[in-house]
Amino acid sequence: MKILTPSNSQLSTFLNSNDLINRFINLFTVARNEQQLSLKSMIINPVDGGSYDVTESGQSLWLEFYPAAVITGGFTVTLPNVDNLIDGQEIFLTTYYTINPILLLSPGAAFNTGFTSLAANAAGVRFKFSKASGIWYRM
Repeated sequence: MKILTPSNSQLSTFLNSNDLINRFINLFTVARNEQQLSLKSMIINPVDGGSYDVTESGQSLWLEFYPAAVITGGFTVTLPNVDNLIDGQEIFLTTYYTINPILLLSPGAAFNTGFTSLAANAAGVRFKFSKASGIWYRM
C-alpha cells in the first residue's frame, strides 16, 4: 500500500492556498492494490453541543469544520458503522476555530487515542481504519 502524505511545510502552503480542496484530494489519494480510495471533502458548520453523522462510507474523508466561533460546549461526529468501513479508509479533520471537546464515535469500532480537541488553523488530525483490528489509528 502506498500512502501520500504532506510534510508540515507543504501542509502550511496548502492550507494557505486558494485551491486547497483540489490539492488535498490529489495529495491524499490512497493507492491500494487495484482500488483507488480518494479523499472526499465535506464542509461542516458545527455549533456548541451539536453533532454530525457521516453517512458516506467506503471512502476517505476530509471533514472541514467552520464554526462561527470557538466551540466549548462540545461537538460529536459519528462515523459509519464498522460493517460499512473498509480497510485503509482515512478521516482527516481540520477546523477554523478550536473545537473542545470533540467526540468521535464509530459504532462497532474503537479509536486508539484519547483525542478530545481540535486546534484552530492547525495541521489537523488524521485517522486510518484497520478492518482486522476494528480500530481507527491516529496517524
